[in-house]
Amino acid sequence: METPNEETKATAKAAPSKKAATAKPAFPREMTLVNETAMPYVVARTHVAPGESKPVTVANEDELARHETDIAHLLFLNDSYKDAEVKPLRIVDAD
Repeated sequence: METPNEETKATAKAAPSKKAATAKPAFPREMTLVNETAMPYVVARTHVAPGESKPVTVANEDELARHETDIAHLLFLNDSYKDAEVKPLRIVDAD
């Protein structure tokens, strides 16, 4: 009979890593700016017209965080979208 510690090790070896399945691609990576608002915006030095999506290249995690913060601030300034479940202006992974 295996001890509890040995069982844990055996289970850990057999189970696939959850990190590997949900890992995001490394940087730099292609992402898409989505604008579903009625106003044009400039995010990441890219003009995104109303109803458009534009591809952008994100160099690292800091740049991605900066873009997400910029988007949050732009939406905060426009009260029309504060209750939206899905952000109408967002950055997503390219498909």
